[in-house]
Amino acid sequence: MGWNMTQCRRALFAWAMALVMLIGGVLIPPVGDTLAATSCARPATHAAVPTTTPAPAATTTAATPIAKPRNGSPDDAAQLTADLEALARALAACLSANDAAMVAKLTTASYLGNLYGSADPLPKEQYLAAAADLDPIPMRIVSVTNAAQRGTGAATAEVLSVIGNQLIRSEWDFVQAPADERETGKSAWQVNAERELALKVPSDSEVLDVRLTEWAITIDPTTTGPNVVLQGTNTGKQDHEMLVLRLKPGFTVQDLLRAAGPGLPDEVTFVGQRTVASGGSADLILTELPKGEYLVTSLFSTPDGTPELAKGMSALFTVR
Repeated sequence: MGWNMTQCRRALFAWAMALVMLIGGVLIPPVGDTLAATSCARPATHAAVPTTTPAPAATTTAATPIAKPRNGSPDDAAQLTADLEALARALAACLSANDAAMVAKLTTASYLGNLYGSADPLPKEQYLAAAADLDPIPMRIVSVTNAAQRGTGAATAEVLSVIGNQLIRSEWDFVQAPADERETGKSAWQVNAERELALKVPSDSEVLDVRLTEWAITIDPTTTGPNVVLQGTNTGKQDHEMLVLRLKPGFTVQDLLRAAGPGLPDEVTFVGQRTVASGGSADLILTELPKGEYLVTSLFSTPDGTPELAKGMSALFTVR
């Protein structure tokens, strides 16, 4: 077995952290209806920069300020939302392109630790050294809402994103970048952390039941799509995952097992992933699935170190 499963899982699921609130019944904008592509670069700030005309020499001991900060005004809230949304879209573009250098500039070591599923910060030097092993996975921002200042130099927002084809709602924490990392006219915000939030199943989704145990997956074989929810139930004694991949025609599970390298083969596309704890259940919400056949599997390791896929833990479903 040439494929390093640990590295593959790290590459696949590194980006599973995303964004903002979806209200039940609201349809998810299709990929073709999104805003123009955002470039992978530090975004410009939307904060208003006061422009003033030099005042004449003061004739009193205390001159009245020409420009005064407006704390909590509607304009301030709109500017904050615009800045955080621009940063979120830039980061999504950089993650999609696997531009590690810019990702490191737009984020903190705490966020980079989140990328690897750790609560501990990941030094940027270590992230840059490891980033070559990561598979770029398309990520787009659907919306950024409920932006709020949290004291001096900190803010939060709810973000709804699509990673691969997986819909994710999260709260992102933002902090002001150190002074020596700021650029004139550019946003001073950095993404510091994210916490995934509960997400209601969109009303236009078709539900497929998925059963997981040692070492088998069963699933309803067909759906009309394009928005699909895999409702997973794990009756086994170990945690399993619903990892959804799309294989090019002619590329088989055995080809996948034989593939060498730290990431996914070129013939395989990441669609979405959700861990289902032993005795528990979880939803994997997928959007805009093209017609075709999809593989549901688990790459978690068995007690003897064999990937669960190699034990026969896989199933197929078709979007008609």
